[in-house]
Amino acid sequence: MKKSDNFGIRKNQVKLPTGPIRANATNSNLGGRFFNRTTSQNRYQKIWQKPITMTTDFLPNWEGYDAERNPILKYYTSIPVNYVLRPSYLKSGMKLALCNENLEQEIILTADVNIADTTLSVESFNPIVSFPENSYIRINRQNLLEQYQKKTEGQVAGFDIDADGITKGGIEITGWLDSDTMTGATANNVPTAESVKAYVDASGGVTTGLSLFSMITCSATTETSNLDGYAHAVVMKFDTETVSYGTAANIISYGVDGIEGISNSSFCIYIKYDDTNIRFFEMVWNVASNTEVTNNRLLSGINLQEGTLSASSITWVDLAPTNGYIYDRGAGNIRKGSTAGSIIVEIPISASAKYYRMQFWKEKGSQSTTKSISILNGTQLTIKQIG
Repeated sequence: MKKSDNFGIRKNQVKLPTGPIRANATNSNLGGRFFNRTTSQNRYQKIWQKPITMTTDFLPNWEGYDAERNPILKYYTSIPVNYVLRPSYLKSGMKLALCNENLEQEIILTADVNIADTTLSVESFNPIVSFPENSYIRINRQNLLEQYQKKTEGQVAGFDIDADGITKGGIEITGWLDSDTMTGATANNVPTAESVKAYVDASGGVTTGLSLFSMITCSATTETSNLDGYAHAVVMKFDTETVSYGTAANIISYGVDGIEGISNSSFCIYIKYDDTNIRFFEMVWNVASNTEVTNNRLLSGINLQEGTLSASSITWVDLAPTNGYIYDRGAGNIRKGSTAGSIIVEIPISASAKYYRMQFWKEKGSQSTTKSISILNGTQLTIKQIG
């Protein structure tokens, strides 16, 4: 053995590579020999400029016999060493190797190494042999090769690495999700951008920003009674879903015939509940009217009602605050008026079916024969899900 050679297994004087690694069978770093040139020392930083060696006289792997003459194994959680010049490289969890001339054993640090430390804290281990003084510590080259080829431990960019994923902030990511419907989504996989786009597009998020809405109009005008007061109100004839978007049968306008087999359901509008989430809907309306029969001063009113199904009939209650009023001057061509409003309603989870309709009545008129009649092009009700 030449004195100038720097072998990986060499007593009292061991160094890590400070130059390029030769990849040939006779002079390979993995075989224990390091190639070192003065010209390469300025290009490659040394990890340790002084080898870490044991300072204890002996590190026995057993400490006597038991009653049956079996050896009692000795375990260690620390190793006395000389100081380390660059301790910042040595962090808790790192895998190193304790070596003598013929053997090496893996050790794992349990604490960061600070400047001038004379003890390495390690996970409890039983030496495979009794290591003598000046046994040395070096990088676990087998582990280094494994992690270079197949990263399964340590950290990358602040993420903890294990055999099947990366972890940060308590969340482990173990794979990708390639599903346009998000089927298989968990807290541990990340959907691809293409899958997210397809899912959002299918849900209506990109196209409209709303998941469900319907604008309902009337195919025929609605005329009030000539009798004064709310008691004589009629139902506004909303029957046509002019514009709609979202899952079918979530908003239904039933028209003049109402719901088959259910009385008091003409021109009602149904909003479906959800089995898992509370739903919120905004209702926005506009009603325009004119005088009918006798053109004279007239005050008419509108409001919304909410209904629940009981047996074979719908029971209706006024929905507050939704009242609105229209004043028609009713003289010659100086007439027509309109009112508008909005309200937000909540549809609870798995609630009873909710139905809605609009009431229209003559509040007061200067002539007993005067009625109010809706204007088709100025009357609509829009229902949109907002949450």
